[in-house]
Amino acid sequence: MSFERAVFLPLVEIRQKVVRLGTSQVAITYPPSLDQWFEGVTEAPDVGANVRKCLSLCAHQDDRFTVIPKSTAASDLDLGDALATFWERLSFHLLNGLGDAFALHAAVLEKENCIVLLPGETGSGKTRLALWYRLHGFKLASDEIVTVSVKPAGTNKIVIDGVLARPLMVKCLADASPLLRPNEVPVAQIRSFSGLMVRLESSASWRQRPIDRGFMVFPRFVAGAQLSLTPLTAGETALRLMGNCLNARNLPRGGLSFARGLACHLPALALVYGATDQLDGMLDVLTRQVLAVRATATKLAALCDAFSAGP
Repeated sequence: MSFERAVFLPLVEIRQKVVRLGTSQVAITYPPSLDQWFEGVTEAPDVGANVRKCLSLCAHQDDRFTVIPKSTAASDLDLGDALATFWERLSFHLLNGLGDAFALHAAVLEKENCIVLLPGETGSGKTRLALWYRLHGFKLASDEIVTVSVKPAGTNKIVIDGVLARPLMVKCLADASPLLRPNEVPVAQIRSFSGLMVRLESSASWRQRPIDRGFMVFPRFVAGAQLSLTPLTAGETALRLMGNCLNARNLPRGGLSFARGLACHLPALALVYGATDQLDGMLDVLTRQVLAVRATATKLAALCDAFSAGP
């Protein structure tokens, strides 16, 4: 692996790793003291590989950090802001030029080979919702980016190519413990300009995972709002997916065929909620029903009507 684009680093011990997102990869370096923030997210570089995209997180005295390549805004940072800046830039490098998969701004979870996708813009409440699903037995892979593609090979299966399993970013909360499992202690957590950054135990690899049964929920968190469930047609779903696509400019027709294929493959609903306790006994049961019967849009609409009538 070559770090030929990185600036000269002091002769101190550093970790040299790679972060992958589908077919895209970035070489990174960071101090061993930050292992707890990167273990389970990075991989050892392939021997002899020349990774052209590089990013470094450098430590200085007095617990200050610099992200390289740097700008004025990326130097002399405390650890929380340095990590947030690093992951922000890493996301950009991974997505830049990625043209063989549909990159979604979304959380993704799995349970018993069933996938739940939560596409949403920053601040939409997808991380809260992802942690709520996690409390109900789902395994969380990422709350930020997932790449999806169609694998012809005679099957035309929709496949999750990769996820960016960075630390969770929980906005507007000083403490994430109410959203974690009983007695669970995060590996690490710290405040940053993006919110509370939380590192949980990592899960298994998510490369090349086919989506056989799945469900999409487009969340919108509004503090104090009443719960609302709205089933979406395939057309409405495709439009919302396009609004959360992170690499549309790299894809044929802006990624429309990817969005249409995913929208036709998975049922979807729009969710408005004002607190996670509104979801208990409602969204968990609805999700089980949708995944169990492989719900069509018509069945999903009927289920939403039934659950909306309950309150």
